Amino acid sequence: MSNDAELRKKIAEGERASQLLNDPMIVSALKEMRETVYENIRSSHFRHKDEREYLYLQLRAIDEFEKRFTQRMKNGHVAASRLDELKRTMKRAIGV
Repeated sequence: MSNDAELRKKIAEGERASQLLNDPMIVSALKEMRETVYENIRSSHFRHKDEREYLYLQLRAIDEFEKRFTQRMKNGHVAASRLDELKRTMKRAIGV
């Protein structure tokens, strides 16, 4: 795959990741999931260490989900900048 095609793919992935992370249903679902986990942590008995550790892992999974999409968004922005730079370089090279 050419460099241009790879950059365009990353840009498209970044745009899609942004759409998903900003989708009201996903935003709401992630917020509800976090709130539920926090409420379960708050209401857990102090002796239920295993339960709280499991809840902590749920929070980490939610965070990791968002992190992966956020990283794709960032990669898309970097790819867009790189593609713009390549276009400017090519224009200068051909004298446009």
